[in-house]
Amino acid sequence: MIPILETGLGKLYQGDCLEVMRGVEEASVDLAFADPPFNLGKKYTSNIDDDRASHEYLDWCRAWLDEMMRVLKPGGALFLWNLPKWNLPLGAYLNDRLTFRHWISVDIKYSLPIQKRLYPSHYALLYFIKGDKPTVFHPDRQPVPCCRHCGGELRDYGGYKDKMNPMG
Repeated sequence: MIPILETGLGKLYQGDCLEVMRGVEEASVDLAFADPPFNLGKKYTSNIDDDRASHEYLDWCRAWLDEMMRVLKPGGALFLWNLPKWNLPLGAYLNDRLTFRHWISVDIKYSLPIQKRLYPSHYALLYFIKGDKPTVFHPDRQPVPCCRHCGGELRDYGGYKDKMNPMG
């Protein structure tokens, strides 16, 4: 398969993810990120079936997750973006094969009504790694702690002030 874009940072392919990943060398990818259709019956220009029975959707997801795990290098990261409804069983599947690092909850508020259901209050980003520890990890920058009384910056006791960012 020929990439549609290639830079010094990598290659971008357009196509069926299973077909594309089958052409990728085993243990050659540092980071894999998936943002699949959420199986909500949405119409896509690609005509993908987004209204499958639950077991069919999960089987399909497991197929491309298997390929993502195959192409990951040891220490490589896998991120999965989906609704909590789907990330619960998919996270359990991944947890048997990779090392769980974090469940990142992203607060998304829409006022769209969904008949006979509550609207999800968050989306889930799961973070797993292949092996015991990540090859690369950059922790979040932390805001400078301030005094709750006067608002002034607190003394930097840990020697990490250069890692702090007033904006977080």
